[in-house]
Amino acid sequence: MKHLLTILALSLLTLPSCKKKAETPQGEESLSTINHDVKWKTFTSPEGGYSVGYQREHTKNVKKMKTPTGSEVEVNIHYFNVHNDVFVVHWYDRDKKSQNDREELKARMISTAKRMSGNLSGFKELTVKGSPALRAILLTPPNRQSPGGTKLILMVLTPKRFYLVLANLKSGSVNRKNGEKFLESFTLL
Repeated sequence: MKHLLTILALSLLTLPSCKKKAETPQGEESLSTINHDVKWKTFTSPEGGYSVGYQREHTKNVKKMKTPTGSEVEVNIHYFNVHNDVFVVHWYDRDKKSQNDREELKARMISTAKRMSGNLSGFKELTVKGSPALRAILLTPPNRQSPGGTKLILMVLTPKRFYLVLANLKSGSVNRKNGEKFLESFTLL
């Protein structure tokens, strides 16, 4: 598998191994209805330290992989499929803290775009519960392995964890609101 964490997250979406039901959803009516009268729910992951909105059943994958610094980490991925779109929260414990978290986020985002042959736009620096975050849109062209599409990306660095929140939208601009809602619903506990 490739070393890039976001490519790992996307590739794991199709792997059947290590699948199991994740924690029980909470707050059944906490988010509004957007798409085809499907109610949004709140999924809380105490082990991951976050909560996020979702519309459908989700799956959890856990894989071990090497980080760019050579350490082996356990990568946790929760993903939700809605029509042709995939919504992912990918997190792992950081092996070391960087000198500048904002610069590290920018480098990760640019590296992701290069490896996926995509074009980044809409960079926006944020703070999520006091932790630095970076949001962007990645447009990827179709190729042999993927039909391409729009990817809405949120990356968050806490002192101990890296989070990648991704809305992989293949169904067109109609569901862009769902992707936006998904990213906006992400919060740290």
